[in-house]
Amino acid sequence: MRFLNWYLGPLKKYVVIQGRASRKEYWLFTLFNTFVWLNNGQSPSSIGIAYIFATFIPMMTVGVRRLHDTNRSGMWWLLLMVPIGNLIVAFWLVIKGTEGDNDYGPDPLSRSKSQTPTNTRATANAREAYCASCGVTLASAAFPCGSCGSTHVVFRDRVITPSSFCTTCETPLAEGAAFCSRCGSQDPS
Repeated sequence: MRFLNWYLGPLKKYVVIQGRASRKEYWLFTLFNTFVWLNNGQSPSSIGIAYIFATFIPMMTVGVRRLHDTNRSGMWWLLLMVPIGNLIVAFWLVIKGTEGDNDYGPDPLSRSKSQTPTNTRATANAREAYCASCGVTLASAAFPCGSCGSTHVVFRDRVITPSSFCTTCETPLAEGAAFCSRCGSQDPS
């Protein structure tokens, strides 16, 4: 049953590239899909081809999240298009991720969910925004949460929705705000 969690996790985060993926999550998902893809290659069927297309995007997104675990930008995934780049990306996918929190979120292997992780890439003002469901610190206009997918965000002790952020600087706004507290824009919504 634990294997299913590692397999279904990347499928649940179908297009989520925010956050981090552990080595185990990435490699179990990749191993299973590679096995299915290779078996389908011997006798292709319409179901097998549909499976390949359905899992192609999750394979890329879990790879990007795996690069985030090593504190590298997901843009490095584009190195796969360069012949020698395959070796570099493969090395990064194999090495151990950053211990503790990094620029892309909390450590996926940390057992403690009670502490609020920090996102060092976020600005000081944006540190005041966090996911109401899992407690992950978010960038100012990060919807949905990269860790759990929730759109319930708390900013300066007020719950906000994705539609309530400043059109000038994209800072989340408190309900009924007449001006943006970050850039001072009047009637920011």
